[in-house]
Amino acid sequence: MLITGGAGLHRHHLALRLVEANEVVIFDNLHRNAMGGTGLEQHPRLTFIQGDVLTPPPCWPRPRAVTTSSYMASIAGVDTVMKNPC
Repeated sequence: MLITGGAGLHRHHLALRLVEANEVVIFDNLHRNAMGGTGLEQHPRLTFIQGDVLTPPPCWPRPRAVTTSSYMASIAGVDTVMKNPC
């Protein structure tokens, strides 16, 4: 399972649930790292790849054996978007 934005506030909870029975890959830029301190980053079935979904997909690392993806990356906070809408 690949989760983009998986280190975010709500998405890291999804990863915590899934990693108990699945191999999970989190792809995140760590702009808001909510998974820090949860122990998730040391889980043996978790692979973390730091990157940004704004990078064109051919440049993304390609984890092996990913059969399911959940694209959940987003900008956190309306104020962030208002200050920099691009």
